[in-house]
Amino acid sequence: MSADTGLALLDEQEKYSDFGVKLTLRVGPKEGTQAPYNIQVSVRGTVRMHLTQAQGQSEERRVRALVNGASLLYGAVREMVSTITSRSAHGPLLLPSLSFQDLANQQPDSLASAALPAAAPAKRKKAVARTKPKV
Repeated sequence: MSADTGLALLDEQEKYSDFGVKLTLRVGPKEGTQAPYNIQVSVRGTVRMHLTQAQGQSEERRVRALVNGASLLYGAVREMVSTITSRSAHGPLLLPSLSFQDLANQQPDSLASAALPAAAPAKRKKAVARTKPKV
C-alpha cells in the first residue's frame, strides 16, 4: 500500500486560505504474490483553513491543510473501497486506519512537484489489442 499527496494554494485571504488537496492511493499484492484486489484511487478536495496571517500562521495553515485534508480524503476513499469491494465474491476490503501526521514534517519544496495542476488532462493507459493464442 502506498499513498501520494499534493497540495496547492487556491486562494489566500487575511482570515483564511483555501487549499486544493490531492491523495492517490495504491493497494496491491506484494512482489511475487497474488491478491484478489489491485486498487488505485486518486481523489481531490478543497480545504479552507481559518487562521490569521496577522499572527504569522500561513505555514501552520499549509501544514494543517495537508494533514487534515489527506486524512479527510483517506476516510472517504476507505469507505468507497469497502463499499465497492463488498459486492465482490472475495468480500469487502477494509483499508487500515492511517495517520498523515508525518506529512507535517515535509518541506514545502517537496510538495511543489505534487501540487494540483489547474486543468491537467488525466493520463490513461492505451488499450492493447489482445488475441487468443491458437491451439
